[in-house]
Amino acid sequence: YDLLEPEAQRTFRHLAVFPGSFDLAAAAAVVGGDDLDVADAVSRLAERSLVTHDAASRRYRLLETLRQYGLDRLAEAGETETAQERFAAHFLALAYREAPRFMDEGFTAADACLRAEADNLRGAAEWCQQQRRWDVLADLAVRLWQYYIEEAPADALTWLRTALEADLTALDSTNWDEVKA
Repeated sequence: YDLLEPEAQRTFRHLAVFPGSFDLAAAAAVVGGDDLDVADAVSRLAERSLVTHDAASRRYRLLETLRQYGLDRLAEAGETETAQERFAAHFLALAYREAPRFMDEGFTAADACLRAEADNLRGAAEWCQQQRRWDVLADLAVRLWQYYIEEAPADALTWLRTALEADLTALDSTNWDEVKA
């Protein structure tokens, strides 16, 4: 890591937010910056064995020990919030894009996409729970309902229940006299 140039270090740190495999579009969304620069940085990381590449699926992954190291470096750099926000935003956008395809002839492609991103979707939901982003958590659960009915209904139910209970708790604890004023 110390031998990497600063841009490659930054890319490596930001890629650590992916609990699952990722493609270059997802990497660019999370790392930020020009898609070509991110693709070049990811390729250099793969050449140095810091990122693994599956040629068949055209996806990348960090080994868990390297991922944990990257998360530590991300925290040290004070970039965790930014990277996690981009990560969650990317997967919420993916949920918006893929969910409607479950209702038409795009079902097979949407199913394949969401299966490939299952670990990352779960990671985005966990981050939303940790950060108390109940709106995004509920949105993920609702958008991906059709997918999770088939694959993991307990996940979506847990996300939705958590978001709703947290939102209701916030409503219950609201001082309505102050709100009216």
